[in-house]
Amino acid sequence: MTTVIDLDGTLIPENSLQLFGRRLISLIHTRGNRAALVRLLGLAALRKLRLISHRRAKWEMMHIACRELSDKDFTDFALELASRVRPRFSPLPHPCILATAAPAEYARPLAALLGFDGWVATVTTPAYSDYRETRGVHKLKTLLALTPPPYHFLTDHPDDLPLAIYAEQHGGRVTWVK
Repeated sequence: MTTVIDLDGTLIPENSLQLFGRRLISLIHTRGNRAALVRLLGLAALRKLRLISHRRAKWEMMHIACRELSDKDFTDFALELASRVRPRFSPLPHPCILATAAPAEYARPLAALLGFDGWVATVTTPAYSDYRETRGVHKLKTLLALTPPPYHFLTDHPDDLPLAIYAEQHGGRVTWVK
């Protein structure tokens, strides 16, 4: 049985995108890119006021991050996330897949650092019209394309109900993490 672990609130107790947003703003500020900093702060304000969707804000933020950050920056952030992993997940069972709606830009190096056998995450596309967060049914379909059931799925979020239901209906099990 393949173990499938969600990231935010499950593998780590926090929301990785919020942590990444703070890191991104700090890096952009330190590097003196005022235009990107103003854009990021504007996005944060628009999102806080609920004038743009979470999906749109995430895509815009990651679009800036992909343009302004290096692979090393994403790996350094993945190292920070690795230090926040709940002790119950060390060592990982195998085979084990990281399945998250978090951006692939840091989920991929995190999965490699921790020794996951694979990963499913949200890929930042060039066009917003092509952007799909890896959550809900899309997370399930992406996981099925990677590896067959049965799954032992660990999650904390109701967005993962399609995968949780599928796992239980196909010989697997679900653990809800608090």
